[in-house]
Amino acid sequence: MANKTYKAIVLRAVKYGEQDKMLTLFTLEGGKMSAVAKGAQSARSKFLGSSQSYCFGEYVLSESLKMPYLSSAEVINGFKGIGRDIRLLCAAAYICEIITVAFEEASEDRSAFMLLYHSLKLLEGCPGEKSLVLSTAFALKMLGINGSYPALDRCVNCGKVGEDYFFSPKEGGIVCADCVSAEGLAILTASQGLYLFDLLFCGMDKILSLNAPSGQEQKYLFKQINNYLVYTLGKNIKSFEMLYQL
Repeated sequence: MANKTYKAIVLRAVKYGEQDKMLTLFTLEGGKMSAVAKGAQSARSKFLGSSQSYCFGEYVLSESLKMPYLSSAEVINGFKGIGRDIRLLCAAAYICEIITVAFEEASEDRSAFMLLYHSLKLLEGCPGEKSLVLSTAFALKMLGINGSYPALDRCVNCGKVGEDYFFSPKEGGIVCADCVSAEGLAILTASQGLYLFDLLFCGMDKILSLNAPSGQEQKYLFKQINNYLVYTLGKNIKSFEMLYQL
Protein backbone atom coordinates (compact mmCIF):
# COMPACT_ATOMS: atom_id res chain seq x y z
CA MET A 1 0.00 0.00 0.00
CA ALA A 2 1.24 3.49 -0.85
CA ASN A 3 2.06 5.95 1.92
CA LYS A 4 1.50 9.67 1.53
CA THR A 5 2.70 12.43 3.84
CA TYR A 6 0.54 15.44 4.67
CA LYS A 7 0.82 18.50 6.84
CA ALA A 8 -2.54 18.48 8.57
CA ILE A 9 -4.68 19.89 11.36
CA VAL A 10 -7.02 17.55 13.23
CA LEU A 11 -10.48 19.05 12.89
CA ARG A 12 -12.21 16.29 14.82
CA ALA A 13 -11.28 13.08 16.63
CA VAL A 14 -13.95 10.58 17.70
CA LYS A 15 -13.91 7.06 19.12
CA TYR A 16 -14.00 4.36 16.48
CA GLY A 17 -14.54 0.86 17.78
CA GLU A 18 -12.86 -0.39 20.94
CA GLN A 19 -9.39 1.10 20.58
CA ASP A 20 -9.25 3.30 17.48
CA LYS A 21 -10.09 6.89 16.63
CA MET A 22 -11.55 8.35 13.45
CA LEU A 23 -9.75 11.57 12.56
CA THR A 24 -11.06 14.30 10.30
CA LEU A 25 -7.99 16.02 8.93
CA PHE A 26 -7.63 19.25 7.01
CA THR A 27 -4.44 18.86 5.01
CA LEU A 28 -2.35 21.43 3.20
CA GLU A 29 -1.75 19.13 0.25
CA GLY A 30 -5.04 17.28 -0.18
CA GLY A 31 -7.82 19.14 1.59
CA LYS A 32 -10.22 17.48 4.01
CA MET A 33 -9.91 13.74 4.55
CA SER A 34 -10.71 11.03 7.07
CA ALA A 35 -8.28 8.49 8.50
CA VAL A 36 -8.27 5.84 11.22
CA ALA A 37 -5.70 6.11 14.01
CA LYS A 38 -5.41 2.50 15.15
CA GLY A 39 -5.07 2.02 18.90
CA ALA A 40 -5.22 5.78 19.55
CA GLN A 41 -7.58 5.37 22.52
CA SER A 42 -4.89 3.55 24.47
CA ALA A 43 -2.86 5.57 26.98
CA ARG A 44 0.26 3.92 25.54
CA SER A 45 -0.54 4.66 21.90
CA LYS A 46 2.12 6.28 19.76
CA PHE A 47 -0.73 8.40 18.34
CA LEU A 48 -1.93 9.71 21.70
CA GLY A 49 -0.75 13.28 21.09
CA SER A 50 -1.19 13.43 17.33
CA SER A 51 -4.81 12.21 17.47
CA GLN A 52 -6.07 15.13 19.57
CA SER A 53 -8.40 17.74 18.11
CA TYR A 54 -6.73 20.99 16.93
CA CYS A 55 -3.31 19.35 16.69
CA PHE A 56 -1.05 20.35 13.78
CA GLY A 57 1.52 17.89 12.53
CA GLU A 58 2.97 15.77 9.76
CA TYR A 59 0.80 12.73 9.11
CA VAL A 60 1.75 9.70 7.04
CA LEU A 61 -1.34 7.92 5.74
CA SER A 62 -1.43 4.40 4.37
CA GLU A 63 -4.15 4.10 1.76
CA SER A 64 -6.44 1.09 1.71
CA LEU A 65 -9.55 0.13 -0.21
CA LYS A 66 -11.80 0.83 2.78
CA MET A 67 -10.30 3.76 4.69
CA PRO A 68 -6.88 5.43 4.94
CA TYR A 69 -5.18 4.79 8.26
CA LEU A 70 -2.45 6.58 10.15
CA SER A 71 0.96 4.98 9.64
CA SER A 72 3.01 7.55 11.59
CA ALA A 73 2.65 11.10 12.85
CA GLU A 74 4.83 13.86 14.22
CA VAL A 75 3.31 16.71 16.20
CA ILE A 76 4.53 20.14 15.11
CA ASN A 77 2.23 22.21 17.32
CA GLY A 78 -0.42 20.82 19.66
CA PHE A 79 -1.74 24.33 20.47
CA LYS A 80 -1.90 23.25 24.12
CA GLY A 81 -2.50 26.82 25.30
CA ILE A 82 -6.03 26.63 23.92
CA GLY A 83 -6.93 24.18 26.70
CA ARG A 84 -6.37 26.75 29.47
CA ASP A 85 -9.74 28.46 28.90
CA ILE A 86 -13.12 26.96 27.99
CA ARG A 87 -13.85 30.00 25.80
CA LEU A 88 -10.76 29.31 23.69
CA LEU A 89 -11.67 25.61 23.42
CA CYS A 90 -15.17 26.50 22.22
CA ALA A 91 -13.74 29.00 19.71
CA ALA A 92 -11.38 26.31 18.37
CA ALA A 93 -14.30 23.91 18.03
CA TYR A 94 -16.29 26.59 16.20
CA ILE A 95 -13.65 27.48 13.62
CA CYS A 96 -12.78 23.83 12.99
CA GLU A 97 -16.45 23.01 12.48
CA ILE A 98 -16.72 25.79 9.90
CA ILE A 99 -13.94 24.12 7.91
CA THR A 100 -15.60 20.72 8.37
CA VAL A 101 -18.95 21.82 6.97
CA ALA A 102 -17.56 24.19 4.33
CA PHE A 103 -15.44 21.60 2.51
CA GLU A 104 -16.22 18.24 0.99
CA GLU A 105 -13.74 15.37 1.13
CA ALA A 106 -10.53 16.10 -0.84
CA SER A 107 -11.50 19.75 -1.30
CA GLU A 108 -8.15 21.53 -1.18
CA ASP A 109 -7.81 25.18 -0.22
CA ARG A 110 -4.39 26.40 0.90
CA SER A 111 -5.75 29.83 1.90
CA ALA A 112 -8.30 28.22 4.23
CA PHE A 113 -5.61 25.96 5.68
CA MET A 114 -3.33 28.90 6.48
CA LEU A 115 -6.24 30.88 7.93
CA LEU A 116 -7.09 27.95 10.21
CA TYR A 117 -3.48 27.49 11.29
CA HIS A 118 -2.93 31.18 12.12
CA SER A 119 -6.28 31.40 13.91
CA LEU A 120 -5.42 28.45 16.18
CA LYS A 121 -2.03 29.99 16.83
CA LEU A 122 -3.66 33.27 17.86
CA LEU A 123 -6.18 31.46 20.06
CA GLU A 124 -3.37 29.68 21.87
CA GLY A 125 -1.90 32.94 23.09
CA CYS A 126 -4.86 35.29 23.42
CA PRO A 127 -7.01 36.02 26.51
CA GLY A 128 -10.31 34.15 26.71
CA GLU A 129 -12.37 37.30 26.34
CA LYS A 130 -11.00 37.70 22.80
CA SER A 131 -12.44 34.35 21.67
CA LEU A 132 -15.49 35.95 20.04
CA VAL A 133 -13.34 38.50 18.22
CA LEU A 134 -11.24 35.77 16.62
CA SER A 135 -14.27 33.59 15.89
CA THR A 136 -16.07 36.48 14.18
CA ALA A 137 -12.96 37.34 12.17
CA PHE A 138 -12.50 33.72 11.13
CA ALA A 139 -16.11 33.43 9.93
CA LEU A 140 -15.79 36.66 7.93
CA LYS A 141 -12.49 35.64 6.36
CA MET A 142 -13.91 32.23 5.41
CA LEU A 143 -16.76 34.07 3.68
CA GLY A 144 -14.09 36.07 1.87
CA ILE A 145 -12.29 32.91 0.77
CA ASN A 146 -15.60 31.56 -0.53
CA GLY A 147 -16.24 34.82 -2.41
CA SER A 148 -19.45 35.48 -0.47
CA TYR A 149 -18.51 38.05 2.17
CA PRO A 150 -21.16 40.64 3.10
CA ALA A 151 -21.19 44.32 2.18
CA LEU A 152 -20.33 46.13 5.42
CA ASP A 153 -19.42 49.74 4.65
CA ARG A 154 -22.40 50.87 2.54
CA CYS A 155 -25.84 49.77 1.38
CA VAL A 156 -25.48 46.73 -0.87
CA ASN A 157 -28.28 47.98 -3.13
CA CYS A 158 -27.82 51.74 -3.56
CA GLY A 159 -24.37 52.36 -2.08
CA LYS A 160 -25.66 54.84 0.49
CA VAL A 161 -23.44 55.48 3.53
CA GLY A 162 -25.52 56.19 6.62
CA GLU A 163 -25.77 55.95 10.38
CA ASP A 164 -27.92 52.84 10.74
CA TYR A 165 -28.54 49.90 8.46
CA PHE A 166 -30.37 46.64 8.40
CA PHE A 167 -28.34 43.45 8.04
CA SER A 168 -29.71 40.99 5.49
CA PRO A 169 -28.02 37.68 4.63
CA LYS A 170 -30.46 37.25 1.76
CA GLU A 171 -29.48 40.57 0.16
CA GLY A 172 -25.77 40.16 0.81
CA GLY A 173 -25.02 42.54 3.67
CA ILE A 174 -26.20 45.88 4.98
CA VAL A 175 -29.15 47.69 3.42
CA CYS A 176 -30.37 51.20 4.16
CA ALA A 177 -33.88 52.10 5.31
CA ASP A 178 -34.82 53.13 1.77
CA CYS A 179 -33.85 49.74 0.31
CA VAL A 180 -34.96 47.33 3.03
CA SER A 181 -37.47 44.81 1.69
CA ALA A 182 -38.19 42.63 4.73
CA GLU A 183 -39.25 43.08 8.35
CA GLY A 184 -37.50 41.81 11.45
CA LEU A 185 -33.94 42.29 10.21
CA ALA A 186 -31.11 42.99 12.64
CA ILE A 187 -29.92 46.59 12.92
CA LEU A 188 -26.25 47.37 12.32
CA THR A 189 -24.85 50.83 13.01
CA ALA A 190 -22.31 52.38 10.68
CA SER A 191 -19.57 52.00 13.30
CA GLN A 192 -20.41 48.32 13.81
CA GLY A 193 -20.33 47.76 10.08
CA LEU A 194 -16.91 49.40 9.79
CA TYR A 195 -15.57 47.33 12.68
CA LEU A 196 -16.68 44.13 10.91
CA PHE A 197 -15.21 45.51 7.67
CA ASP A 198 -11.86 45.91 9.45
CA LEU A 199 -12.06 42.35 10.82
CA LEU A 200 -12.68 41.05 7.31
CA PHE A 201 -9.85 42.85 5.55
CA CYS A 202 -7.10 43.39 8.13
CA GLY A 203 -4.23 40.93 8.50
CA MET A 204 -4.41 38.21 11.14
CA ASP A 205 -1.60 39.90 13.07
CA LYS A 206 -3.73 43.05 13.46
CA ILE A 207 -7.01 41.51 14.65
CA LEU A 208 -6.32 41.55 18.38
CA SER A 209 -5.15 45.18 18.28
CA LEU A 210 -8.42 46.47 16.81
CA ASN A 211 -10.64 48.50 19.13
CA ALA A 212 -13.29 45.82 19.60
CA PRO A 213 -16.74 46.19 21.15
CA SER A 214 -17.13 44.48 24.47
CA GLY A 215 -19.72 42.33 26.17
CA GLN A 216 -23.16 42.06 24.64
CA GLU A 217 -22.31 44.11 21.55
CA GLN A 218 -19.57 41.67 20.55
CA LYS A 219 -21.96 38.74 21.07
CA TYR A 220 -24.56 40.52 18.95
CA LEU A 221 -22.12 41.01 16.06
CA PHE A 222 -20.86 37.43 16.33
CA LYS A 223 -24.43 36.17 16.07
CA GLN A 224 -25.17 38.25 12.96
CA ILE A 225 -22.05 37.01 11.15
CA ASN A 226 -22.78 33.43 12.14
CA ASN A 227 -26.32 33.80 10.78
CA TYR A 228 -24.88 35.10 7.53
CA LEU A 229 -22.42 32.20 7.35
CA VAL A 230 -25.14 29.63 8.02
CA TYR A 231 -27.32 31.19 5.32
CA THR A 232 -24.44 31.10 2.84
CA LEU A 233 -23.34 27.54 3.62
CA GLY A 234 -26.85 26.18 3.98
CA LYS A 235 -25.67 24.27 7.08
CA ASN A 236 -25.84 24.96 10.81
CA ILE A 237 -22.71 25.37 12.92
CA LYS A 238 -23.62 23.31 15.99
CA SER A 239 -20.79 24.62 18.17
CA PHE A 240 -22.02 28.20 17.78
CA GLU A 241 -24.52 27.99 20.63
CA MET A 242 -22.04 26.87 23.29
CA LEU A 243 -19.57 29.61 22.38
CA TYR A 244 -22.33 32.21 22.19
CA GLN A 245 -23.70 31.32 25.65
CA LEU A 246 -20.36 31.63 27.47
